[in-house]
Amino acid sequence: MANDTQAGEYRDALKARRDEFVRSRADIVRVLSKTVASLPVQIEESERRLGTLVMARDSLSAILEEVKGLDDANWDQADYAAELSRAMRQVENARLEYLSLSAKTPLGVDSKTETAPPASLIPELLSLGGWQLFRLGFFSTLPLALWTLLAVLCLGLFILFAMGAL
Repeated sequence: MANDTQAGEYRDALKARRDEFVRSRADIVRVLSKTVASLPVQIEESERRLGTLVMARDSLSAILEEVKGLDDANWDQADYAAELSRAMRQVENARLEYLSLSAKTPLGVDSKTETAPPASLIPELLSLGGWQLFRLGFFSTLPLALWTLLAVLCLGLFILFAMGAL
């Protein structure tokens, strides 16, 4: 009788474990299938981004060589003003091209940190201490409090003047 009870418990435990296996297997098959199905799309996006970055690199390399080639020591002194204007146009065109490319694609660590706004204010606020938070709140609400006080004073003077008290 005890053996029958133990055998039944053993079968129940094996059945529960098999059910867990079936559920776990179905879950991982679903997750892996979705991941494998999404990889070609991610690969295409990465290849497209790679192509864009290669074109940006080539374009910026050509512009860099042009700008490096500008040397005022080789300019004709008779046409110095015209040479300077041409060089300034080339430098400004290089800057515009850089800005255009950096707006389309992230060009590197330096450009990302210079132009990208912080993702969230929460980490910045969490890094502040209590006294810093107090000062931040106080000085950010001080103008509002002063303008409110000024408005109340003006309104009070207006009411007193309208009532003939002044």
